[in-house]
Formats: sequence, structure tokens, C-alpha cells
Amino acid sequence: MVRVKVDPGICRFVTVIDVKKLTDNSIGRAIDRELEVKIYSGCPNLDAFSQAIAKMKALDAVNLPKANLVLKRAVETLPHSSCPIPCGVIKACEAEIGFALKRDSSISFEGSKATQ
Repeated sequence: MVRVKVDPGICRFVTVIDVKKLTDNSIGRAIDRELEVKIYSGCPNLDAFSQAIAKMKALDAVNLPKANLVLKRAVETLPHSSCPIPCGVIKACEAEIGFALKRDSSISFEGSKATQ
């Protein structure tokens, strides 16, 4: 299982995302594995998003943007296009199936005093 924590910034709804392989399928391809995604957040906007991606094939999560199920469900359910939670879900899915190393990423405002 992979767990990531996302601090989305100004809304302050720090979110934890757990991704777990439901099928090991070590003989088959990693992208054929079924994943379970759980999102823990105080943000009410994430409820429908979380339900929409609760179980999916790994390929659906790591596919190109135009075919990515996580991004499609984000467009359908989330009101803020800059919400970093969908990106966090994709990063966690990639790590869980071995497509990415577990390394932190961030977005930082530079050159001006950021709101704390």
C-alpha cells in the first residue's frame, strides 16, 4: 500500500490518499492490476470524486491525460481546476504499481511573500 499526504494550500484541507493493489497478478502486467483508492479529507468536494475512483484498473490511473480516469472524474466532480488531489492520486497509483519511485513533489510560490 502507498500513502501520500497532500497539502493543497489555501483551503487547508490536508488530505491523505491510500492506494492499494487488490490483485497481485505478478505474472501479468502491472497496468492490469485493480487498485483501491481511499481519500481522507475534510473537503466536502472530494466525496463524489473519492467514490468515483474507489476501484479502478491501474491503467485507468496512469494513462495519458485524455484517457485518464482520475482526471476525467476530477473534471466531473471537482469545482476547482487547481486542486492538487487528483495529481496526488495519480502519483500514489504510479508508486503502488512500480511505475514511479516514492519521491515528494511540490509547488511553491517564489519572488513574493506567500500567504501562510
